[in-house]
Amino acid sequence: MYGLNQPITNGDVKFTLISAESPATITKYDASDGSSGYVSVSPKPNAKFILLHANVENIGRTPENRLYIAAVVLSDQQDRLFNTIHENYAIQQNFDREERNDELQPGFSDEVWFLYEVPKAAQIEYVALTDGDSRGNGESYDIIRLPKAL
Repeated sequence: MYGLNQPITNGDVKFTLISAESPATITKYDASDGSSGYVSVSPKPNAKFILLHANVENIGRTPENRLYIAAVVLSDQQDRLFNTIHENYAIQQNFDREERNDELQPGFSDEVWFLYEVPKAAQIEYVALTDGDSRGNGESYDIIRLPKAL
C-alpha cells in the first residue's frame, strides 16, 4: 500500500501520484463546433469528476505514450473500478503538453493528469496501478490509498 508522493515501480513505469481532487468543472480542448479552443465542462447529472496528477517515468527500454504507459484505475468503497474518460488527452493539463504526449523516451519522466467521471455517491479511496490493460486485468497491482475519500 502506497500514499501520495511515494514512487511505485510497476512494469516499465515509475509512477508517483502527486495529488487527487474532485473539481466541479474541467477545461478541455473542443473543436467540434468549428472553433478551436477550450471549453469548461461539468460532469453529467449525478456524477462527479476525479482528477489525478502524477509523474510518470519510463524505466523501460522502448518509447511509451505517457498517457497509456500504465493502467491507472480508481476503486471505490464497493470495490468498483473506474477508467479514465475517453478524451483524457483533451483536458487542458494534458492538451497544453500535446507536443510531449506522443512518446516518453526511456529514462525520461513527465507530469500527466488522469480524469475520471464517477457516480456522485461513489467514495473513491484507492488508485490501482497495473501493468496490464485499462480494465484492470493486469498481472500485478499496486494500490495507492488516498489521504481522504473523494
